[in-house]
Amino acid sequence: MRASRVWRSSKAFLQAMQERNYRLGVVNGWFGAVGDTCLNAGIVLVPFASQLGAPYVVVGLIPALMGFGYTLPQLFVAGKVRTRAYKLPIYTGSAWVRTTAYLLLIASSVLFADRPQLLLGALLVTLGLSAFANGVAGLPFLTVVAKVVPAERRPAFFGVRQLYGGLLALLTGLFVRDMLASNVRFPYNYTIILSVGAVAFSVAYALFTRIHEPPDEETPEGPSGVRAELRALPGTLRNPTMRRFLVPRALLAFAGVADPFYAVYAIGVLGLPPSMLGVFLMVTTVVSPFSNLVWTRVAQTYGSRRVIRLATFIALLPPVLALSLPAGAGTWFALVFAASALAGPGINIGYTNYLLNFAPAHDRPRYIGVVNTTLGLLSFMPILGGGVADQVGFPVVFSLALTALGLSWFFVHKLSRTD
Repeated sequence: MRASRVWRSSKAFLQAMQERNYRLGVVNGWFGAVGDTCLNAGIVLVPFASQLGAPYVVVGLIPALMGFGYTLPQLFVAGKVRTRAYKLPIYTGSAWVRTTAYLLLIASSVLFADRPQLLLGALLVTLGLSAFANGVAGLPFLTVVAKVVPAERRPAFFGVRQLYGGLLALLTGLFVRDMLASNVRFPYNYTIILSVGAVAFSVAYALFTRIHEPPDEETPEGPSGVRAELRALPGTLRNPTMRRFLVPRALLAFAGVADPFYAVYAIGVLGLPPSMLGVFLMVTTVVSPFSNLVWTRVAQTYGSRRVIRLATFIALLPPVLALSLPAGAGTWFALVFAASALAGPGINIGYTNYLLNFAPAHDRPRYIGVVNTTLGLLSFMPILGGGVADQVGFPVVFSLALTALGLSWFFVHKLSRTD
């Protein structure tokens, strides 16, 4: 029975991959996973900034810029996306901006190799620019996916993207580990890593722009733009499903107060060698693809709500482990990243599918924009975490994250089923 079920699933996947749009969207995710590994905020970019002499507050600014830059533009572009029959041109323009930002960062790592403060400033500026462009692209990306991938295939679509993308990310993690342990001197070792990430992202963008996007059957009429979206905000938030969705999701965003500091804590406080960064990255890339198999299966069998509940519970483990592991923990600290890699794909698959399922089709860009912009207000939590770490230490930061995650797990039980 189990063998026949695997065969049916494999056959369905092969049939889906014969569809051009589905294939392009999936392979886009595979190359994106390579880029995400090379520009991993917590394991690559944060230690990079730390080696440049950045204090913890500035270290916290990196994921804050990436998060806030991604979420802030979405409410402001939602009106334009919503009223256009074709969304891909907006994505394409944003992809060019992101590629340019990565090229500037690579050039800065060479030109300012002996001037760490200038390189740190270039890192922050280019990451902020890339994140802002990514935020503009986020709405058309999800809207196009919702148009070209039927609802019943979306869990498998996102799962396959992340599964095989995770396997590629594992190979990329081996490359990053070897590069950081090589004789290539700092910061040129990071220059090479960033260059590989930039190429992978560029290929991913090019693939997605080749999707054949059907026009919207009905283009919404009426006022558009920032003012129209702000006037529509109260009505969107009056949707009870939207409110129940936002509360636990916002608490998860608040828990990001600790995300950038697990690796810094392991190296700087517990005394683990810097080579452990490669181990953390490898653990993350090994666990993530296999967790996608589990979450995709759970989503298809039990729905997105079950995925959200289980993933949020597992997300409690990283701060618990960080608080309990002693200085001599050694490689056991990798469990922090294993738990995070297990929970992360579930949170992404669960919340993304849940939002796409309950948001009205004609207002989907508005709902996505409201959610992401609301979460953007919490993207600066890592800066708070850095300030707290500078003043009173990392245990308080991890305790704040644990409290937020506990509340989030409580509120996810109030979500109604949408699939």
